[in-house]
Amino acid sequence: FFEESCPLPVTKIDTHTLFSLRVLFSHSLSRCFCRRGDFWWMGNCLSEPKGERLISLPEPLAPSSPPPPRVPAVPGHPAPSHIKTRAESSTSLPEPRGPAISPLAAVSGHVNPIYGTPCPHLVKPQLPPPTSELKVISAGDLFSMAVSAEGLCTWGFNNYGQLGHGDHFSLIQPNVVEALRGKEILMVCAGFEHAMVLTREGLHTWGNGDSGRLGHGNIDDLAVPKVVSALQGKQIVDISAGGFHSMALTNEGLFTWGSGGELCLGHEDTIYQLVPKRVASLVGKQIRQISCGFQHSMALTTEGLFTWGKGVNGRLGHGGKTDEPVPKLVEGLQGKTIIWISAGG
Repeated sequence: FFEESCPLPVTKIDTHTLFSLRVLFSHSLSRCFCRRGDFWWMGNCLSEPKGERLISLPEPLAPSSPPPPRVPAVPGHPAPSHIKTRAESSTSLPEPRGPAISPLAAVSGHVNPIYGTPCPHLVKPQLPPPTSELKVISAGDLFSMAVSAEGLCTWGFNNYGQLGHGDHFSLIQPNVVEALRGKEILMVCAGFEHAMVLTREGLHTWGNGDSGRLGHGNIDDLAVPKVVSALQGKQIVDISAGGFHSMALTNEGLFTWGSGGELCLGHEDTIYQLVPKRVASLVGKQIRQISCGFQHSMALTTEGLFTWGKGVNGRLGHGGKTDEPVPKLVEGLQGKTIIWISAGG
């Protein structure tokens, strides 16, 4: 277990296949992806292979190739060279039970890729039919959201009505949110226990209303989407739902609301904001992207990356673990062209 309070590049990643990322609620981490192909992180690393670090000091990242799939040998063909035979391995593996499986079948999701045995509990992913082509997806804490041709679909845990179906029944499969059927959905974002959806009519929020994270002027829970009236008339270009707070980037600046106890609103106080309030220290700056973490926030501007909130585990990237009540520039990423950011837990 180790921590980093300054951004460092990850060296074990295939930059040929990394297009974009949006990671939610991965404990105490912040991430960003640079145009050169560097994948940077700051905060906790909960897993480190024995005798090997997954990071290095800042340097150009050489693209790596993924190892071949770990599959059992097929009769008449040698096992892949990276897999030790039973004689070479000090650990005894159980004998495969069942017929020989081809390498292609072994990675199809129906068999155990190590022993070649059938795994009926593994479901082969099925692409949706053309009429249900998915457009946007977002994962919250215990629920999920996806936009298809039919509209917004949600499923998962529903203790605060975060699925938007007007009740508190959890769902094990996607169901269309009737309140938004027929509306043109531009963006979606699932938070810890609340949801945000941007349509042509405005920004809709629902779910757990504690701390004022829904922005409706109260702390009431909502089981159906409701437009945030305080943002009506403003051009919203990006949204983000965090643990207990929310953010919206508009043509008038960055607005935040919800719990101020974690300092992640950027207003230099711990006051709870029941309605969206503009972040004064970022007024006049050209903001390109925003991202809410569980207890911290990020904003990418033309001047660089700003972070604020709880600094525990070094998630803010300022070289320490100090909390920051207002947005502060991450000096360790100056001079680099950042093209995507994401704040975790």
